[in-house]
Amino acid sequence: MKKGLSQKLAFDQTRDTPRGVSLVFVYGDEKGIFNHIFFLGFTINYCYTSDRIPCKILCEGDLMDYKKSRDAVWQILIKNKISSLPISVEKICKSEHVRLFTYREGTKIIEQLSLESHTKGNDAFSFSQIIFYDDQTSLARQRFSIAHELGHIILHQPTYPTVLNREISPNDDPMEAEANVFASQLLAPMCVIHFLNVNTPQEIAELCQISRTAAEIRYQRLCLIRERDRKMVNTNGYGCFLLSPLERKVYTNFKRYILKNKR
Repeated sequence: MKKGLSQKLAFDQTRDTPRGVSLVFVYGDEKGIFNHIFFLGFTINYCYTSDRIPCKILCEGDLMDYKKSRDAVWQILIKNKISSLPISVEKICKSEHVRLFTYREGTKIIEQLSLESHTKGNDAFSFSQIIFYDDQTSLARQRFSIAHELGHIILHQPTYPTVLNREISPNDDPMEAEANVFASQLLAPMCVIHFLNVNTPQEIAELCQISRTAAEIRYQRLCLIRERDRKMVNTNGYGCFLLSPLERKVYTNFKRYILKNKR
């Protein structure tokens, strides 16, 4: 185990948390590409990406918040009949009556709302049903930023501007973490990437048009769930994928795409 952030979360498997018993799963190698510690409890997990960026993501331990983000994504994918990757965030925003403006396109609106300060050093921000974003960043970053802000609008309906000036950060508060879960679930639906048999972060990055950092986090989440699925099959005779009617509907919509593009 690497020292630092990961070490702070080194719980024993039987240690109590505010919501019950911890379940610890550690992924990574000696180089520390990823040291994930997932456990049931009201907490946020830290991990390291391969470029040594410490990240914080909302763990499934915070079940209500995780399911809120996950189920919202499934409902949106179903509503918009999304059936292939990469996910069109523009199409979904249009369906949800969310307007998109680059900082340049939205200059007049930004000035009228006195929101100029939010464009300084931020990849995107949202206000009411409008998302403003910096189109000078990479396409992958723009997609994540828009999906993140859409998450705020769908999940939180904030009455104040929300901003994103980078990808996942250790300084994220719970609302930011929820929006990150929403964005990653939306851009890289777990059941889709699983049944496509993807086996590397690079595959996820290319299929979903997300950054390598976001893809690595998604890949490690995939590894965790696949391990859980394997154990459930051995114990119960069925796995953990497609248990939800919503997830089954998402899978059905993607089935033709999955069969055509399966690795």
